[in-house]
Amino acid sequence: MNLPNSKVLRLLSTLALITLFLIPQTSARAASIGSSTCTTDVQNTSTASMTSSGGFCYLVFKSGTNTWTVPSGVTSSSILLIAGGGAGGSGAWGGGGGAGGVVYDASYALTSGSTYSLSIGAGGSGGAATLSKSTNTSSSGSDSWLFSDSSLVAKGGGAGASYAYGQSAGVLCSGRNGGSGGGSTECADGSVNTGGSSNQTVPAGADSAYGFAGGSTPNAAYYAGAGGGGAGQVGTSVAAASAPGKGGNGTNAFSSWLTIINSSMTDLSGWSTATASGFIAGGGGGASKATPGAGGSGGGGAGGTDASNATLNGTAGTPGTGSGGGGGTHNGSNGVGGAGGSGLLIIKYQVPDVTAPSFTNSTTFSLSENSVVATNAATITLNESATVTINSGNDSALFSVVTSDSTTARIRFLTSPNFESPTDVGANNTYDISVRATDTAGNFANQSIAITITNVNEAPSITNSSSSATASLSQAENITSVATYAAIDPDAGAILRFTISGTDAAVFSIDSVTGVIAFAINPDFEAPLDSDVNNTYIVIITVSDGALTDTQTVTVTITNANELPTIGAPTFSGSTIKGVSVTISITSNVAGKARFFVNGKRIPTCLSRSTSGSYPNFTVTCSWKPPVTGRQSVNATFTPTDGSFSVAISPMSAIQVLKRGTTR
Repeated sequence: MNLPNSKVLRLLSTLALITLFLIPQTSARAASIGSSTCTTDVQNTSTASMTSSGGFCYLVFKSGTNTWTVPSGVTSSSILLIAGGGAGGSGAWGGGGGAGGVVYDASYALTSGSTYSLSIGAGGSGGAATLSKSTNTSSSGSDSWLFSDSSLVAKGGGAGASYAYGQSAGVLCSGRNGGSGGGSTECADGSVNTGGSSNQTVPAGADSAYGFAGGSTPNAAYYAGAGGGGAGQVGTSVAAASAPGKGGNGTNAFSSWLTIINSSMTDLSGWSTATASGFIAGGGGGASKATPGAGGSGGGGAGGTDASNATLNGTAGTPGTGSGGGGGTHNGSNGVGGAGGSGLLIIKYQVPDVTAPSFTNSTTFSLSENSVVATNAATITLNESATVTINSGNDSALFSVVTSDSTTARIRFLTSPNFESPTDVGANNTYDISVRATDTAGNFANQSIAITITNVNEAPSITNSSSSATASLSQAENITSVATYAAIDPDAGAILRFTISGTDAAVFSIDSVTGVIAFAINPDFEAPLDSDVNNTYIVIITVSDGALTDTQTVTVTITNANELPTIGAPTFSGSTIKGVSVTISITSNVAGKARFFVNGKRIPTCLSRSTSGSYPNFTVTCSWKPPVTGRQSVNATFTPTDGSFSVAISPMSAIQVLKRGTTR
């Protein structure tokens, strides 16, 4: 392998190509090959093909001359150029042909839209099937070139040496020089004959070139030819009698390229098989008296053999590989060297992406109010990998973008939306934003989208006691009104209704519209009506909008109040007659003691009389003998046993004390 020249020469080479070797085509009309982004114009479509892989276009030229018009936007390409292989030597024990030279340029400057000429080198042809030194000499392969015949050139492979049996004078027994050198053969003079050298150099500005020498033969009486050089290895020299040299292997530096273009090479017989191992441009094998020399990997032809006249002719190098042909041999009849394989040109380039991404999603979306911020408000989908951002829009500050994959993005609210309190600029629950999709080439497209927030029925909320789940109320006994309940509903126009339930609900009433709660029976601390008789009433207040509800559990505690006892006016067990005992009675709703008075004076026998009975019917009695006749006024003072009750005075009873009708 030859080492590359300095890249400093690239600029001069590029200028030379543009000024000297840019050839506009006027004599023939170009035609397109390829598809989609990998479409280009060439003069002759029958000898060209197009393949695409990994975003790159692979344009292949297989034979002859042609032109190529550089697609718009393309300013650089990678070049793999292979020359035609040399033919194998003819006559007796011909040497193998050398492979065509291989040139690689990783980044060749192009002028977009310009048309360039090119030529693919043909393989060399084998000499005539004679032992005449004037007619059996084989030919070397032809050069391949791109853009001009002196700019980017791969050298044709050298022909293998042809031996005119029995004619020593003037016979050339050494292989020819070329991209890779041809293999040598023996001469009658017994001298050592060298294989051809590689004359392939790295063209100015290119990155590398490939070519190796052919093998040599030591002296006469070996009856064998040496192998031609391959693009990756020297040809094998003859080391023993009837042991021909193997062709040098080709290069496998471009195996991935060969795999990619394989499907477009079916018109070249044997190409896929020859390159299946990843090699290309193998040298041809030498011929011998006993066994054929094998061709080098990558398409090299095998040499002939005169053993039982099996195969006198050498095998041709595979077309499109630039491989050398195998040498021919002689056994009474004369063999012909195999022809060299034709060359090849592969141009790898990438068409700049100038197409903006396309949106495949809708432009309108809807989302229910109160959705959590992790909910997707809109899903953006694209036809290619791109980065999505929020570009502009009246409401752009209210959203974020979450990437799902290279072609999908999600738009989400930064705060949960509320239908009743819209934050969009128009305050109409339609949020307008613009999103931008930018692909890896920097192309971008914008799309305006609208996200509409829809209303949902929301539950009402009781506002009493700070809207907590429970509430505690306390009030004195004997008061029926308890509280007025209120509630709010986020939904405008909602009609709210209150109900009451729970353990002690039967003791209460509630106005379903106003929310006013009251005891149905006047609460009495001394006579509690709650279920556990401890003056603690527990109920549940519910407000409903017809579908959704809110509840609050309320505990109402009744406290004892300082109240007057209920005292009845004195009553008498019979007629009041002077000197005749009569029983005076008063009633009370609480226990205690009474003191009776007549005309404001204490009755001596009724000064501290205790109650009998039980709540709420207590009675105090006293026996009294009226001392005088006439109109009398009787009442009592009452002192309750329970200190929470005040001392009370009974109503006054007016009586008429009669004279006694009989003597004692």
